[in-house]
Amino acid sequence: MKDKEKQEVKESFDTTQSNLFIGCKIDNLTKEERTSLVLYNTILGTMNNSVLFVNVREKNSLCYHIGSIINKYTDTIVIDSGIDAKNYKKAIKLIEESLESMTKLSVVKKLITNAKKTLDIAYNDYYDNILKIMDYYYLNEFTKTPDIEERRKEINEITPEKICEIAKKVKISCIYLLEGSSNEEN
Repeated sequence: MKDKEKQEVKESFDTTQSNLFIGCKIDNLTKEERTSLVLYNTILGTMNNSVLFVNVREKNSLCYHIGSIINKYTDTIVIDSGIDAKNYKKAIKLIEESLESMTKLSVVKKLITNAKKTLDIAYNDYYDNILKIMDYYYLNEFTKTPDIEERRKEINEITPEKICEIAKKVKISCIYLLEGSSNEEN
């Protein structure tokens, strides 16, 4: 994506830690790809050995936390990270590289089994949580979301190739830094 297509916003806030939010659009997502997007996002930024966590936090120590979340109603992903403002440019570069790496079959193949297990555990938790059960039935009235066992089956059928195809559709559209204006000595 060309830099002209990205909107970049910086604001200051009286805190020591800065918060970096990166909004990503998913181009032309089909109904069939929505389940693949869940697995893509798990690999990208929700499990403890996710691409973002390993590349930005573990290997480079550039953030306090990092993760990603899907908004299924807008076909977007938000990457959220707590950083030191001086690491802003490098953090963005590593996040862009992480997004690009998701198009590589070798990266996805290494992580897909663990991601499927992570989702499987989350699906198991559904049965022990009355609020999740109620949420499912309520939201299902509006979204026609498949039940847990259907989702589990769909997730297990997703191939690494499907994840790489989804990755090619993910584009950064907005970068927002809420910059901490205090330093840690104060």
